[in-house]
Amino acid sequence: MDQALCAGRDPEIWFTEKTGIAGRQAVARAAAICAQCPVRLECRAYADELPATDGVWGGWRIKRSARTTIPFSARQAVSQ
Repeated sequence: MDQALCAGRDPEIWFTEKTGIAGRQAVARAAAICAQCPVRLECRAYADELPATDGVWGGWRIKRSARTTIPFSARQAVSQ
């Protein structure tokens, strides 16, 4: 993905931690750049393969965190 428009730019553009109106504006700015990107479809497909990611990928905001698995013995102790 050498032709990606995000290459060499500040990652904060695509991985903002802003919330509310500022967060929506940040996502809109990132998506506008992605809309012009020649590899946006490949970028989105790549993000779909990641086990956990948050951010704007291929023009889409993705919020998907890794699942935390609790060992059975710990679950059993918690439920008692």
